[in-house]
Amino acid sequence: MRSGISKADVVAATRTAMLTPREAEVLALVGKGMRNKEIAEKLGISHQTARTYVRDVRRKLGVRSRISAVITGLARP
Repeated sequence: MRSGISKADVVAATRTAMLTPREAEVLALVGKGMRNKEIAEKLGISHQTARTYVRDVRRKLGVRSRISAVITGLARP
């Protein structure tokens, strides 16, 4: 009997679980449509630090774009 969970879902959930709490917070803000500058202001960090967090999230999730990161993040159970 199949569980209804695809291999892609498992991979996405595993990659998302590798995010730090701060990276998950940044991903949530990206999902709200915020730009790096807005994320920086919201979190009280520099623009460069926000940019680095977004880059690290994309790398950990194995995606190239911000929208792909959000979609992958939403795929977690």
